[in-house]
Amino acid sequence: SAAAASGSRKRPRPEPEDSLGGLYDFLPPPDPERDAQAKAKAAKKDRVKLPPEDRSRVIFLDIDGVLLAAGSVETIFVDGVALPIRERMTENDFKSAALENLRSIIVRTGASLVLSSEWRRTASMRDSIGVVLRSKECPQLRDATPLLKQRPDLEKCDSAIVWCERRGGGGGAWG
Repeated sequence: SAAAASGSRKRPRPEPEDSLGGLYDFLPPPDPERDAQAKAKAAKKDRVKLPPEDRSRVIFLDIDGVLLAAGSVETIFVDGVALPIRERMTENDFKSAALENLRSIIVRTGASLVLSSEWRRTASMRDSIGVVLRSKECPQLRDATPLLKQRPDLEKCDSAIVWCERRGGGGGAWG
């Protein structure tokens, strides 16, 4: 035999007649009908509908480190603020468990979403977040916290407090 003549101790493995010689030959052949049924069943999964919005309940939504894994988005510092370099994100960039948890909280509370992240800085960044929220059947953003540039006594406050202060007086768009 050729193997014996070359000094190799390996025995040649017999190839099955219908084998493609690949790593996944042990798997059953594709079944398009069964695949279509599984896809239809997954699409039919009943999701709990969102309750009516309770405008007295607000979730101040951060993105980086909450819905996006910490460090997953490259940032640049501008005036001491870390800003994402990418202005557009897709659903695949986000942690699906975090998005499902957010939806679960909204289902239980009826809370609205106010973006308090650096992703509020441009329309394209906010739109990108809105697309991802819609893909997971979450409500649209109600608003975004302001970019801090207001009264000197509020400059040291958290942006969520500033948002409440701006709307807490009974007047304005949310009062």
